[in-house]
This record gives sequence, structure tokens and C-alpha cells, in this order.
Amino acid sequence: AAGDAVVKILLTRGDGARGYVPSGGVRRIVGVHPWPEPPAFAEGATLVVCETPAAVTPALAGLKHLGRLEHVLAAGEAAARGAWEGLMRDPDGWVVSGTRTNLFLVRGGVLWTPELSRSGVWGILRAEVLERARGLGIAVRRARIGLEAVRAADELFLTNALVEILPVTRFEDRRLEPGPVTRRLAAAVREGAAP
Repeated sequence: AAGDAVVKILLTRGDGARGYVPSGGVRRIVGVHPWPEPPAFAEGATLVVCETPAAVTPALAGLKHLGRLEHVLAAGEAAARGAWEGLMRDPDGWVVSGTRTNLFLVRGGVLWTPELSRSGVWGILRAEVLERARGLGIAVRRARIGLEAVRAADELFLTNALVEILPVTRFEDRRLEPGPVTRRLAAAVREGAAP
């Protein structure tokens, strides 16, 4: 809605000498930005596979941090191809996430999401979706996922704190519809967010 905003809080080590040794200080940066309008649920998102790989850094896996230049490059790839989001894989070819989202796929009624012990961001909405799925009795699997599994999925959707659940309605050249599992989970997440 008009006037809605996103508040982004960054914590840094502050200014320091050249090099990587911490300065000992902490600096807080607060940014306020207009709320972005994602595609409508029924319209969904377009998703393409990016060539730029996601970095593998197990010590940082799951954490959201500012060292994500490869995501910036991959987002540029996706935008150049007219897609709303780009799918990133690690150097071994395993699917990690979107450039700004987490990925879920549904196959045979089972909900799958990439295992993120080597790369990726755990995500608040990802955790919420996994919890809601269990509460609805939907089988959940976290695993290494290859591109062929994504291509063969019955349903695909993306999550992050701003879009919540956004169905993928075009993956590469394939058209998809928001499926029953995606719809159930989206309703459960919306219901859980209501005051």
C-alpha cells in the first residue's frame, strides 16, 4: 500500500585501518526504502537459471551478509533475460536459491527445498514455510537438488520476507500454475501473519 516501507538494519565493524582486522567498533546503518511491489500471486514470477555460481562458504552458510557480489551479478543476468528472479547453483551444480529468494519445489505432494549447509541464506520465511508445512501434514525434504528435479517439479515457489510466497509461473520456457500445495502454504503463512 502507498506509504508502506521496508526498514533495513545493517551492522558493520565500522571504519578501520586497511585490511581485515576488526576495528573493535560496531556501526549501525538504518535504511528506509519504499515497499517494493512484487508480482501478484496469480501472475507469479519468471525464473531462469543463472550461469554465475553461488559461493560455497560453509562457515557463512545460512547467514545473510553483505558479501554477496555473485548474487548481484546473477541478478543482472536474470534481468537481462527479462526474468523476475535468477536461480543460482553452487560450483558443483546443486541448486542453492534465487538471487534474493529461497526456492521450494513440490513433486508428488512432497515439499522439497535445497539443503543449505554449504551456501545460501536460511531465511525467515523459509523457516516459516517449513514449520507451516509440517503443521499441515505436508511431507518436507531438505536435500541437494539438481536442476532436473526443478525442471520436473509439479509446483515451484519462491520465498523471502517481502514477497512471502510467490509462485513461479514460468521457469525457463515452461509455464506453471500456482498449485494446491503452494496455495495451502500461502494461505497458512498469511493467516499466521494476521493480527
